[in-house]
This record gives sequence, C-alpha cells and structure tokens, in this order.
Amino acid sequence: MRITDVQIRKLFDDSDMKAIASMTIDDMFVIHDIKVIEGESGLVVSMPAIAQPISTQVKSTIAEVILRSYQGALADDDLSIEQ
Repeated sequence: MRITDVQIRKLFDDSDMKAIASMTIDDMFVIHDIKVIEGESGLVVSMPAIAQPISTQVKSTIAEVILRSYQGALADDDLSIEQ
C-alpha cells in the first residue's frame, strides 16, 4: 500500500475535532471523512466506519501520514497569518 495523496481541511472552532482528511491509496482508491481529533493524550486519527485498516501496522502508518499532513497544514497557516 502506498499513500499517494492526503488532503486536509482544517476546522477553526473550539471543538475537539481539528480537521477532516481525505487519503488516496495507490492513485486508485480514496477514503474521505478521516477525522483528526484532539484526545486526552494528544491528536488521534479516526477512520470512517466503512473503512478500517486490518493490521495495527497499517493503522499506525495511516495515522502518521495524516498527522504529519495536518501538522504541515498548520505550519503553512502560521507562515501566512500575520500576528
């Protein structure tokens, strides 16, 4: 499995849900509505109910890629917003 694209839509409210992501696998299959949630111990990635990774290794890989993309999107906003 190769994750070929990740799109992040940041949410700018005070809720625990911080972003919604879409992820493309092997340029052939897309999963929408992946949630980035602020949990008690940090950010958590929640897959939509219809799409679940089979192994913990795949689940970890997906979470790492989504969170890295989310952090990158936040950093891009920090550079473009004058304080």
